Amino acid sequence: MKAIRILVGWAVLALAACAPVAPVPDASSLSAARIGEVVVLAGRFDGPAKIADFMRVDDEIVYLPDLAPGSSRPNYGTRVMVRGVLRHFEPPAGACEPGPTCFDAVLPAYWYLEAARIEAVMASEDP
Repeated sequence: MKAIRILVGWAVLALAACAPVAPVPDASSLSAARIGEVVVLAGRFDGPAKIADFMRVDDEIVYLPDLAPGSSRPNYGTRVMVRGVLRHFEPPAGACEPGPTCFDAVLPAYWYLEAARIEAVMASEDP
């Protein structure tokens, strides 16, 4: 009888280990200290933009250039959790600001997730 209880206990533990676990967004993910790390961000999926679709995280825009096009993408305005490698683009030193007098303008600094994949889709923020 004791052996059966032990086997049942191990079976329960094994099944619990296989259960899906909801991703948890990282706190203070958008910091220079996290560049190059895998992060999970929660925010509003939006787009399209000049660079790629993006998500809004704490009043910042984070581009998602590696998301494959297709029907598995959520609707714009949907809250999502996305996992990927945090990257930050900085324009070259001495680059001029975009405008009518700058013909070699570059993009301003921006955040993006490399190898991004959507982990969870939550309810839409739009009514």
